[in-house]
Amino acid sequence: MQARLTAGEYPLSAGITAATVTVAQRKGAPLEYAKVEIMRAGAYGSAVPKNAPHPNAGILLALALLDPEAQAVRDQLSGATLGWVEGTYANKFMKENKVVRPDVAFIEKNSERISAELSDIMRAK
Repeated sequence: MQARLTAGEYPLSAGITAATVTVAQRKGAPLEYAKVEIMRAGAYGSAVPKNAPHPNAGILLALALLDPEAQAVRDQLSGATLGWVEGTYANKFMKENKVVRPDVAFIEKNSERISAELSDIMRAK
C-alpha cells in the first residue's frame, strides 16, 4: 500500500504513518496529509526485557534515544521522531495540530484484557 501510494498509483490511503509520508515527501513524492480536526498520536517507546543480560545497557540506550541529537539521526534515517522531544518534527507537528495523546497508564493497565478481546475479534469468536 505504501509503495503504491508514494508511486502515485493510489490517490489516497488511510493508516499510513507520518514517518512514511515525511520520508516520501523528502524524496519528492507529491504527498500531503489530509488533516482532520483531531488526530491521534501513536504511543511508541523503548523497552528492556525483564531477563535482558545487560539491563542497564538497555536503559542507557533507551535514555540516549531521547537526546535531540539522537532524534535528529533517527529523523534522517527513518523520518520518525518523538513528539515529546522538543525540536523534533513530531513535536512541531503536535504543536501545530490538534493531536490527542494516548493514555499510556490506561494502556498499561488494560493491555492484556484489550489484547485478549482483539484476539477474539480477529478470530471471529
